[in-house]
Amino acid sequence: MQLELLRSSACLAIYHDLSRDWLLLEWAGELTLTAVQDACIAVVECYMRRTYLRVLISNSQVTGVGEGVASWLGVEFIPYMAVVGVTQIAWISAPTLLGRHLAQTVAKHIPSLALTLFNTREEATAWLQQPLAAFAESMLFSPWQTPAQVRLAQGVEVLRQEAQLIRQEVQYLHQKVAKRQTKSVQA
Repeated sequence: MQLELLRSSACLAIYHDLSRDWLLLEWAGELTLTAVQDACIAVVECYMRRTYLRVLISNSQVTGVGEGVASWLGVEFIPYMAVVGVTQIAWISAPTLLGRHLAQTVAKHIPSLALTLFNTREEATAWLQQPLAAFAESMLFSPWQTPAQVRLAQGVEVLRQEAQLIRQEVQYLHQKVAKRQTKSVQA
């Protein structure tokens, strides 16, 4: 593994695995809702720079999970990973019963993503290394999307259209400037 540290906080280290081209999220310590939400903002910032189709989540160093963390991750955060292009998530459960419950609670909220729970890094890595074609069906949105997922997908489409209009406007302005420069050189 060739790991490049992208971000870190008290409870999360975010790495780009350069040799496998996926994102590695290593959670550690006591996970409070506030700390997890702050850490997830850092994950979003990584996706603003580039897309990672595959994610390896390790909870092997998690010692405790606060109230509301599992439901927030399952309802408010992880489902949106499909919107940004994630096709597979391999999740290494924490060794504690509470840690395993966290992963199972989150996983049940995400029918539109290929998310599988594992006990070891070796199992998770082997699963993620399968060809992407094996997960083609999971790349499509589930017919049971939440209203928030639908709104986000619509918002992303609006942003794409606005970006296209801006590119066209910039092209037009470049052409206009080029014509003025040509006229001034001829005069």
